[in-house]
Amino acid sequence: MFASQIYFDIMHIHMQLILASASEGRKQLLSLFKIPFKVIPSSVDEDKIHAATPLETIQLRAKLKAESIAQEIINSHWTKDFLILSADSDADLDGHIVGKARNKKEATQILQNFSGRTHIRINIQKNVARPQQSFHHVWQTYDRSLVTMKKLTREDIKLHLKLSNYTKYAGAYALFASPVDLISKVEGSLTNVVGLPLDKIIPILKENKLI
Repeated sequence: MFASQIYFDIMHIHMQLILASASEGRKQLLSLFKIPFKVIPSSVDEDKIHAATPLETIQLRAKLKAESIAQEIINSHWTKDFLILSADSDADLDGHIVGKARNKKEATQILQNFSGRTHIRINIQKNVARPQQSFHHVWQTYDRSLVTMKKLTREDIKLHLKLSNYTKYAGAYALFASPVDLISKVEGSLTNVVGLPLDKIIPILKENKLI
């Protein structure tokens, strides 16, 4: 069952998990835990958020997303305790953040730049818990994976763009989002590349008695 199909009754839940993201990869990873969660995508404009380094940019995005959703929930007079899972990820190539492609031309250029090379996939999670009406728990987790692309042909790239929703993904690709085999090696967490490093998330879910 996809996360978008999961509904819940907040009256029967002590701590509600909220995912501040519309990412299908993140929703499907959280669905593996078989716990109910609500998706409230952040309206923060990522393209307008910049910092000195790719890592600092991604950290700031995750922070602003979490704060935005927390304020939205407070304004709605929600009385239940909640845990917000805010995440941001991107690709870093040669010290520069890659971002999402706006069109086929940009996506083609990104994939040509990745071809035969290794880039860093950085993922930041900002977690905010509100137990009994006050925020006393804030976690920030960080993970990075090294992704090496195959030497991509023009046909590889053309087929990938034809068969995937490439504008939805930082770096114009996502694991398991295309039938084209783009990647030759991943060093580090596979789930980090998908969108959530589960080994970093599980302790937080346990601490909040969600699993």
